[in-house]
Amino acid sequence: RGLSLEDFKHFKSLVDFREVFDPEEVRRTFEDAFYETDGLFVSAYPLPVMPDKYRKNYFPQFMVILSIETQHLEKAFDDIEDLAKETEKSLIIKIVAFSVAGLIASFLCISLASNVLTKPL
Repeated sequence: RGLSLEDFKHFKSLVDFREVFDPEEVRRTFEDAFYETDGLFVSAYPLPVMPDKYRKNYFPQFMVILSIETQHLEKAFDDIEDLAKETEKSLIIKIVAFSVAGLIASFLCISLASNVLTKPL
C-alpha cells in the first residue's frame, strides 16, 4: 500500500516551472490537487517554498508528497471540532458571567451613589 509512479507523475505534471507562472495560481493548483486512494489522503507541494512573486530562477528541487490514512485525518478533524465546541462553550459561559458581574457592579455603584447623594436631603 502506498503511492505509485503515476501518483508522482501526476503531481509533477501539474505545473511546468520552466514556463512563466503565477505563484498564486500554482499555489491554488497544488491545494486543489489532493485526492483519496486506498484509504489514503494524498497531497503534494514543491520545495523550496514558492516565492510570493514570480522569479525566473525559481525551480523546485523536491516534491513533498503527503499521504495520510483518511481515518486518522477524520479523527484529527473530529478532535479539532470537539475542542472548538468546548472552547466556544467555555467562552460563552465566561462572557455571560462577566456581563452579569458587570451589571451587578453597575447597579451597586448606582445604588451607592444614589444613597450618598440623597442622604443629606
